[in-house]
Amino acid sequence: MKGIRRSPLRFLRESAQVKTLIILFFTMAAACLASYLITFFNVHGQVYQLSNEIIRKRAEYFLEMLNHSDLSLEEMIGCYKSGIGSIELYDRFEDLPPMQGVMVESDMVDGIVYFSAVSDIPLGVMRLQNRYLVIPPFLYDWENRAVRQLVIHTLLICASIASICTVVTIHTIYRPLRKINSAITKIGRGDFSVQVDVKSKDEIGKIARNFNWMTRELGRIEYLRRDFVSSVSHEFKTPLAAVQGSARFLSSLPQEKLTGEKLKKYTNVILEETNRMTLLCSNLLRLTRLEHQSTAENISSFSLDEQLRRTLLSLESQWDAKKLQLDVHLEETVICQGDDELLFQVWTNLLTNAIKFSNPGGLLYLSLEIEGSKACVEIGDNGCGMNEETMRRVFEKFYQGDTSHQTEGSGLGLSIVKRIIDLHQGEISYQSAPDKGTLCTVRIPLQHPESPQVYI
Repeated sequence: MKGIRRSPLRFLRESAQVKTLIILFFTMAAACLASYLITFFNVHGQVYQLSNEIIRKRAEYFLEMLNHSDLSLEEMIGCYKSGIGSIELYDRFEDLPPMQGVMVESDMVDGIVYFSAVSDIPLGVMRLQNRYLVIPPFLYDWENRAVRQLVIHTLLICASIASICTVVTIHTIYRPLRKINSAITKIGRGDFSVQVDVKSKDEIGKIARNFNWMTRELGRIEYLRRDFVSSVSHEFKTPLAAVQGSARFLSSLPQEKLTGEKLKKYTNVILEETNRMTLLCSNLLRLTRLEHQSTAENISSFSLDEQLRRTLLSLESQWDAKKLQLDVHLEETVICQGDDELLFQVWTNLLTNAIKFSNPGGLLYLSLEIEGSKACVEIGDNGCGMNEETMRRVFEKFYQGDTSHQTEGSGLGLSIVKRIIDLHQGEISYQSAPDKGTLCTVRIPLQHPESPQVYI
């Protein structure tokens, strides 16, 4: 099987480094050519001026010799027979070489130099004794070639140095980009621990630092995802194991030994565990729905103090079973705007936790105050309290400070509470210490930010 023939320009199309090198080389070539042309024309003008001055001085010297000596024109010209810079003598105007510009024989005056050029070489023409002298500047061709070669060699040396500097610079620039590209490949394979080591402070350095921040965030999200999957699996595995064990026991027990008491016991286990899984699914769905909201919905005005009283009464069976003493301080007629149903769930979860972790015969504290434009709700207990690790992770999904699982819960309640408070643009905090109880403080705006002003 013949391989696919690749275009020879494919590497050029796919390599930014090669493209940059070619562009820079063409740029340098254009810059060198432009520099050469600018220098050449600038020097060329100066050479023309110098040549005309030399021609004028040579013509004056000829006139002076002609006036103060008995030498003929041929003898004086013989003194200058020295190579290319020699003076030529012509008997007729028509014999002159073709020159740039127009000269008319009748307009020429003896002893006056007329400047012209042949093949871009400056010349002077002077009429003496009805004969014509062609006077070039006394510059040898090897001198012109030497100057031209010096300029070319200088440009080549500059271009070589610039090319080396360009290659080194491009290598320096593209090295961190290759590191970033390699790191991206590793991230695509699931390795979020990769970091790019770039120390520069320029734009590429900023890209590298932002890239490192992105990989850390992706790693954190991946850790939370794996932890979430692990926690969900664990939370479902425990009740499923209980249901499976109870069902297996009932199916393996002979019918004559299956008493009503045993049947009720194991069916209750199955019902409790299935109810637990149902609650877990409901909390997951509720939390997912809340995380996709940008603000609280179903905003209405309601009496916050009345809602707290209603919540406390709905949990009477729980705090009464533990013989808890109530310490309630609610400011009267506190009108709040928000989602009544969601906030009711917040107070239910917080009060349930306070009751759950209170010692029998302990204290349950509830207060409501107005602080400026916000309502401040405090719920406290004198139970087992929390350590610093638990307080730091208390709002994480599925996190339970009580690792013994002696208390019921899925670890989603406070995550839901935190999300609801965030949707109301409020804040929640905890103060606690081991064996010294816990105080939860919630502050929410009385006026919901996206609701019209209501005057009461």
